[in-house]
Amino acid sequence: MTIPQIALAYVLSQPLNIFPLVGARSGDEITANLQSLDTTLTQEEMAWLDLNSSQKPASMKSAKR
Repeated sequence: MTIPQIALAYVLSQPLNIFPLVGARSGDEITANLQSLDTTLTQEEMAWLDLNSSQKPASMKSAKR
C-alpha cells in the first residue's frame, strides 16, 4: 500500500462528507488511487494516524510567527 492510498483511505473513512480531489500524472497513478477505495484501515491504524496527525512536524515547531 502506498502513502497516497493510505491517505485516501483515511480521508474516505472519516465520518464527515469529505470528497477528496485526486490528481494523477499517469494511468498507473489513477489505478493506484482507485485501489484505495477497496482499502479498509483497522481501528488501530486509524488511531495511530489520528494521534500523529494532531502533532506538529518538527519543522513547524521551530517556526516562529
